[in-house]
Amino acid sequence: MKGGAIMIRKMMVALGQEPYEQVALEYACQLSAAVKAHLVCTLFAEVPKGEDDDEQPQQRFAPVPIMNVTRATCAKYQLEPDIRIVSGRSPQDICERARTVDILLLGIPESIKTDGLKLVYDRLDSILLRTMKPTIVVHEHAQSIKKILVVHDGHPRGDRVVEVASEIGQRAQVPLVCLAIGSTEPLANEVSQRMEEYLEFYPFPMEFPTQIGASVAGIIETAPQYGCDLIAIPASRHGKLYEIIFNSITESVVKLAQHAVLVVR
Repeated sequence: MKGGAIMIRKMMVALGQEPYEQVALEYACQLSAAVKAHLVCTLFAEVPKGEDDDEQPQQRFAPVPIMNVTRATCAKYQLEPDIRIVSGRSPQDICERARTVDILLLGIPESIKTDGLKLVYDRLDSILLRTMKPTIVVHEHAQSIKKILVVHDGHPRGDRVVEVASEIGQRAQVPLVCLAIGSTEPLANEVSQRMEEYLEFYPFPMEFPTQIGASVAGIIETAPQYGCDLIAIPASRHGKLYEIIFNSITESVVKLAQHAVLVVR
């Protein structure tokens, strides 16, 4: 496992008019204050058909209540964010804006747990497939980070998860639970040992459980068992067809988790 964790300097939270997106804003403010990173609050607004494209999006879409809530929430955490309003809410729009930040945050409705197969949620799946930035998906019951579950499946993509999660954890001053997954017990133990070596100088408490075989239930159930309120999990960097197959576990964890999930490529 190589060193060289990312430097988290700037985060962006994607906002709209839904209540769950306000939960994501609160979470983003808490995280930004905890890790001392600059926060960009971007309101993505649908483009009404027939509107004059020459008119500024701030003039067309500036919903005063949402902007006031955004400013008030940021002020509560003594943040001085960039607040931006842009037209368009497509996955491409969101991913394009996320290219200039280190972490993207998105809100998610609780109804996704039962309606996750509906086409309306293809937007979330498309964002997770498109963006190469670490992305935190925030559920409506998300809490401020107190402990992180770091999932490593033995592949190089898991190294990146450990790097990002440990930087967040160290700057937020929280413990880690490092879950090593392998197809056999010896392989899981080997992954666990690699994580221990990488995190040798991590300054806060750590635990190193292992799990035989990757499963959605196994990952999700481990989080409350150890008191974790953020799950950090890898996603593939391969071609799209491979990603659709492999990431079914990642995407299911994202949708079924109780609090928040950090997806890292």
